[in-house]
Amino acid sequence: MVPAHSGTGGNNKLLGITKRGDRCLRSLLVHGARSVVSRIKNKQDGLSCWIREQLTKNHLNKTAVAYANKLVRMAWAILKNGEDYRTPLAQ
Repeated sequence: MVPAHSGTGGNNKLLGITKRGDRCLRSLLVHGARSVVSRIKNKQDGLSCWIREQLTKNHLNKTAVAYANKLVRMAWAILKNGEDYRTPLAQ
């Protein structure tokens, strides 16, 4: 399961999670992300600040899917490069 990607000539556009692949894994990621988003409260780490910013722009469900997409991208990059996890800074 990888995020969708589209682009030519240097114009890359990162899309959301595709509906291809493992439906169960995708639904578990979205449910887990929804749980994290609904319990964000006053946390001040980088991902929490990013989620809080998204919640000001979008509905809870759309923010949860965006967070699940972000988690999949981070996991894919870690597995692809064989690096350790680095805590994201506030963006």
